[in-house]
Amino acid sequence: MAPGPAGAADDAVCQEFTFTMLAYVKTNALKHCTGMGPQWSTRPAEHLSWCKAATDAAVKARLAESRAFIDQCMKTGIGGPAPPSAPAPAKPAPGGAAPPRPGAALPAETRASAAEASLPKVTYP
Repeated sequence: MAPGPAGAADDAVCQEFTFTMLAYVKTNALKHCTGMGPQWSTRPAEHLSWCKAATDAAVKARLAESRAFIDQCMKTGIGGPAPPSAPAPAKPAPGGAAPPRPGAALPAETRASAAEASLPKVTYP
């Protein structure tokens, strides 16, 4: 194999870089992080090729940047499922009557219409 450019990372460094980046890529996907672009490729050859053309300093910087991104995603859920939102405040019913408080029993006709609304709509051909 021909040597890479002067200052390029060596084969052992690039093997470790590829292994580490693929672990970050897997975490990026499993945790629904938002990492995109060639840095987040699932193809080992792309990481290895990039590393062999990069300097040791660039490899260390890429690893540090990727690690920081994954750590931030794990901490804050960037790109993850939306957190449950607080329910909207109830609007007063027509005529100014206050809405029922949470957990209060609903009138029978309201319970029936709510139950019907939750049923899936079925259409037949």
